[in-house]
Amino acid sequence: MTQLLRQAPTLERGGQALSWAQEKLGNIVRGDLMLGILSDEDLALIPQALAFAGRSGWPGAWPLLVQHQVDFGEAAAASRLLTEALPEHPELIVPLFRLQHSYLRSELPEAEQKETTRQLQQWCQIHPQDHTALYNLGLAFFTGFGVESSPEHSAALHAQAAGLGNADALFELYVLHSTGVGVELDEEKALQFLKQAAGQRQLRAMYNMGAMHATGRGGLEVNLSKATEWYDRAARAGHEKAVDTLIIMFLDGEGVEQDLDRAEEYIELGESFGYDMDVYREDLEEEREQVLEGRA
Repeated sequence: MTQLLRQAPTLERGGQALSWAQEKLGNIVRGDLMLGILSDEDLALIPQALAFAGRSGWPGAWPLLVQHQVDFGEAAAASRLLTEALPEHPELIVPLFRLQHSYLRSELPEAEQKETTRQLQQWCQIHPQDHTALYNLGLAFFTGFGVESSPEHSAALHAQAAGLGNADALFELYVLHSTGVGVELDEEKALQFLKQAAGQRQLRAMYNMGAMHATGRGGLEVNLSKATEWYDRAARAGHEKAVDTLIIMFLDGEGVEQDLDRAEEYIELGESFGYDMDVYREDLEEEREQVLEGRA
């Protein structure tokens, strides 16, 4: 692989690098890294191989690179690789901004924040239909990442992105209208944005719909059946807190009839996502023992 990476990027070579990196990533999942089977040299080459594949015309390599580096606490290294590739691949400004805003905001120099946001603004001007870019630019103006904070401008950008179908922007509009930040407080309008976002399977929106039906917030009637349905949708889409909520509900019979088999189903779901379910496993065994003792 080292020799391949020294050659000029081509689609064929990039495909070879991507296949090699995917195989090594699969070895990490399998546990070879913990067992010492995967060498440190190969581990160090994975992000380089993914960057090479990305530069060679394989766009799917970039999200793999970012996720791998974030998982290993190397977000700054991923940021450098994306920045280096940016002149030839300007579309990387969106994942670069997202990476820096999500993981490097507190440590990134102000000058770098300004430059990243400047390039994101330029990208949005050239590509006004890119709702993902507009949504991220809205985040920049809300948090003041590289620009002066302006909740009002943030709300306008989220409205523009939402109009183009961005579910994350719809959720942000729900938050802004429910809190009155950057816009007038309007709980009815906020609920409509939340419903639209949840209808597009936005994770936080689905979970919040469950919470609203469970508590009666937002003017909704308490309906635990609907709450459970929304929690289930969020859980199956990977929302960790929704998984936790359903396990507790069915383990303890909170708002629903106790159902240990359903609780175990959600424990297994959480384990499939890689969440730590050990405590819930122990609680489940204790509950099963108590049931057996009650029948004795």
